[in-house]
Amino acid sequence: MTSGITYCAVAGTLPDIEALAAEARSEGFQHVDRLVTEWRDGSMRFAADGELLMVALEGSVPVAIGGITRDPFVPGALRMRRFYTRRDCRGLGIGGELQRRLVAHGQRFADHITVHAGSEAAARFWERCGFAPAAPGSRHTHELVTKPLP
Repeated sequence: MTSGITYCAVAGTLPDIEALAAEARSEGFQHVDRLVTEWRDGSMRFAADGELLMVALEGSVPVAIGGITRDPFVPGALRMRRFYTRRDCRGLGIGGELQRRLVAHGQRFADHITVHAGSEAAARFWERCGFAPAAPGSRHTHELVTKPLP
């Protein structure tokens, strides 16, 4: 399962996630590249109240990454962002553990957490994690509501 994997908060310097970005790119996903670009230019550092970026490491090698930020479209909510797990590490519980840690962190700051799943596989992942499909017309695909927004 996830033995031998460590989960670390990212602050200051972004770890070398180029291999993750290259693999994501090969699958047609650009969100890890966006993470690198936004981290470097300072536009998204996961530093506001409730925000956090985490990396899962096998030894010193990043095998998964994901974060939680303020949701730009739902006042008072947080949004899961930039999730990616290396292909050969999928199905081992690493992504699930990463999201559990981020949800636990986020629930200290908000009762509503959203995500925009970019693929059917991602939608199934979020649903296995307890996120429900969002209402049609939402700016996100799934949400986890522990207490309704006022």
